Amino acid sequence: MAKKNYKYYFILLVLLIILAAVEYIKPKPIDWRETYDYSHKIPFGTFVFRNTIPFIFPDNEIEENNKTIYEYSKKNKNKLKNYIFITEHFDIGKIDINTIFNITQKGNNVLIAVQSFNDSLLSRLKIKDSDKIYSTEGEVTVNFTNNNFKENKFTFKHKYYQNNFLSSFDTASYTILAVDNEDRAIFVRKKIGNGYIYIFTNPKIFTNFSMVTQKNSQAVYNILSYLPNYDIVLDDYYKPYKTDNSSIFKYIYQNESLRFSYYILLASLFLFIIFKAKREQRYIPIILPYKNTTITFANTLGRLYLKSKNNKDIIIKKVKYFKEHLNSKYYLNNTDFENSDYSKMAEKTGVDIENIKAICIGYKNIENVTNITDEQLFTFNKNIEKFYKNKK
Repeated sequence: MAKKNYKYYFILLVLLIILAAVEYIKPKPIDWRETYDYSHKIPFGTFVFRNTIPFIFPDNEIEENNKTIYEYSKKNKNKLKNYIFITEHFDIGKIDINTIFNITQKGNNVLIAVQSFNDSLLSRLKIKDSDKIYSTEGEVTVNFTNNNFKENKFTFKHKYYQNNFLSSFDTASYTILAVDNEDRAIFVRKKIGNGYIYIFTNPKIFTNFSMVTQKNSQAVYNILSYLPNYDIVLDDYYKPYKTDNSSIFKYIYQNESLRFSYYILLASLFLFIIFKAKREQRYIPIILPYKNTTITFANTLGRLYLKSKNNKDIIIKKVKYFKEHLNSKYYLNNTDFENSDYSKMAEKTGVDIENIKAICIGYKNIENVTNITDEQLFTFNKNIEKFYKNKK
């Protein structure tokens, strides 16, 4: 049974090795997810931006925050900072919205680079974003209004690009910093208290694909040049594919390699259960029958008496058991070999009367003799055995 199991395990191991080899060798498809994650090197991750910003702010601390802005601000109240949010859809609650306005009033600056906002934030900012996607063959144009920039016009082309703009806002309280190719605002600034809120509607400009492939990283430098020389807090909480630490399965499903390994594990467990669940013959221990040592004991005892040459004692014991047998089975009590009714004994036992006479008379002849020869013992024993053989 164990050898059969090893065969299944070997087949399963070979299959797993083949699957792993195929997964390792096959070309990996390009991951076009818009994660905006600082650790992702995929086209729409922000790994390049994360490693570039220390060169833009060399004298300032760069920090990644993986908590809500409300939780972070409670523990960091003393120093003025630049808060940068880069994501696809900025869906935050009212508490976080209030926190953004509060820290801005105190002199902090907030840069929000997102494609869309939730209604609560739009209402608070008093703006409206484009209610439909506007694009010309995947082309996005950024025209900065500041003519002091070395370069102030940039074009990004790709099928996944979407030109998002602000369709309505209070022009008296907002300053337009950049427009698209149709002069619609895509980058604006609003002063709140002692700080500023910056809104940029095309976050893909900050991704790896835009900064490396499009070679328009200067557009990112122009945007960041509006921020003062404060420490930087990079938001890592409001991301579209943010890992939920409370759910390890969510993290596994978001990672292709881990997801594939997880499927292999489940398949392996399933196959193991199928093969192992087959009915196996339980080991049945060999139980040896009890050995009948009665004959051995009798033979040993017989040899002991024979060796001692006490033939008379053997005859006496045989007669004793013979009388006991007549008494217990045939109810012949107080059998006296001298005055025995041979015919009665023969009738009850079914043994030939001559056999009974030979036993009784034979015993009477040797009862008073001290030395019994072996021949006499054998003759008497032969008559006794004959009786047991023929009795009914």
